[in-house]
Amino acid sequence: MPSGRPALAKAEIASTVALKLLKSAKSGFVHSVFERTVNVKVGESIVSFTTELMLLAPFSVMVNLQRSASFKELELKPGESIAAHSRSIALGSRLVEDLAGTEAWRSNLSAIQSPVLVPKVAHRP
Repeated sequence: MPSGRPALAKAEIASTVALKLLKSAKSGFVHSVFERTVNVKVGESIVSFTTELMLLAPFSVMVNLQRSASFKELELKPGESIAAHSRSIALGSRLVEDLAGTEAWRSNLSAIQSPVLVPKVAHRP
């Protein structure tokens, strides 16, 4: 569905961590593209832009795609650069995410008192 003008997506809700990363982003690039998610590399972090059909995560932004049913239809490509502006972020030349008025939510992951235990995997000699 690409045309001469980039598609516009309104960010509806985002984690406070994702908003902070995006608003302070100096540079970054599209990491990976799926039907309902675009992952963007910002510094050492990955921020996920998702459609309303996905669950929120600590580094995610839920968006309303207005002219497209999926991110793949927009033909975003891994490696395309992002451009951060005061109230929006452009993903390549195909999509502009409007961040103005985005509802922020704080993840409860910091409330977990015990560390996450990762089981050891037995290796056969």
